[in-house]
Amino acid sequence: FLKTLSFKLNTHTIHFFYNEHTNDFPLYNEAIKFFKHSESMVRIAVRTLTLNVFKVDDKAMLKFIRDKTAAP
Repeated sequence: FLKTLSFKLNTHTIHFFYNEHTNDFPLYNEAIKFFKHSESMVRIAVRTLTLNVFKVDDKAMLKFIRDKTAAP
C-alpha cells in the first residue's frame, strides 16, 4: 500500500505526505522501518518507495531525508 501511494508523489502532491512545518514525513518514516525485512518483496517495495521519494524535486523534503536518515 505504501509503495502504491509513493507512485502518486510529485511536486504538487508531496505536501499531502510531507509536512514541512512539523518536519514530519510518515510515509517515508514508516516505509524505511521495513528496509531489513526478511521478505525480499517487502525490501523491493521499500526501495521503490525510496526512489519515488527521491525523484520529487522538493528541497525541504530532500533536506529532511538527508538530515534524518543519512549516516553521520
